[in-house]
Amino acid sequence: MERKIKVACAQIKIVSGDYEGNLKRALEMIKEAKDKGADIVGLPEFFSTGVPIFKEEPIPGPTTDFLRAKAKELNINIVGGTLREKRDNRVYNTCCFIGRQGKILGKYSKIHLWIKEQGYVTPGNFWVVLDTFQCKVGLCICWDLWFPESTRILALKGAEVIFCPTWVEDWGGESGVPQDRENLVKVRAGENLLYIVDIVSCGKTEVPEVGEMRLAGHSRIIGLGERMMAEVYAEAGYKPELIIAELDLDLIKKKREEFKIFQTRNPEVYGDLIL
Repeated sequence: MERKIKVACAQIKIVSGDYEGNLKRALEMIKEAKDKGADIVGLPEFFSTGVPIFKEEPIPGPTTDFLRAKAKELNINIVGGTLREKRDNRVYNTCCFIGRQGKILGKYSKIHLWIKEQGYVTPGNFWVVLDTFQCKVGLCICWDLWFPESTRILALKGAEVIFCPTWVEDWGGESGVPQDRENLVKVRAGENLLYIVDIVSCGKTEVPEVGEMRLAGHSRIIGLGERMMAEVYAEAGYKPELIIAELDLDLIKKKREEFKIFQTRNPEVYGDLIL
């Protein structure tokens, strides 16, 4: 029997500080994903608040309760973007995976912190791969993707699809396309022979001490192409959009058996990586 799943990537216009409006816009795309037959839908980093963060909360808490109720009501799995999680008098940037029965099946706190998170956010200290009823899902967040160790560890733990909620400013200007992010995701998918769902917010928002920030958009679902190369299965532009793709999970096993990327590793000489 073929192993295929349909994944959706919800590129939402996020307005900093508009908590209720952001939840409403997220719900519209979750419903659209369900209507189009998606098994899993992913939301962006900071999807409910934008930046700077106006809301910290525990998990479970108000936002995860909202997502749990909608996952159960709509019978769909949700990768719940990220929240500023309050835990043990510390703040974490945390992503939750919520199953279609409305339960939090796992959560991951961002390990590699962006410069402006340093000193305020506590980094996580363990990687998460969830063995769902359909596939093995790995979680990482935004800046994590720039570190090859992140996706390699998830792949070694069995991840077949990695969801990566992301908040990226568009550094390219009005007509620029964040090509560097596309290249990065392709490399990570190709070197591990898996699929990556990179979920980015879009639109313009006002950020104190910065002014108007234009978000990059260009969310992508990237996966296996010719030989060991990765290709773009679906891509959004600058505007709010739900993108969706069907992923062939059997192709992962086939390509990994063919190219033996894990069997030909030599971890005994990788000690310098942890110096």
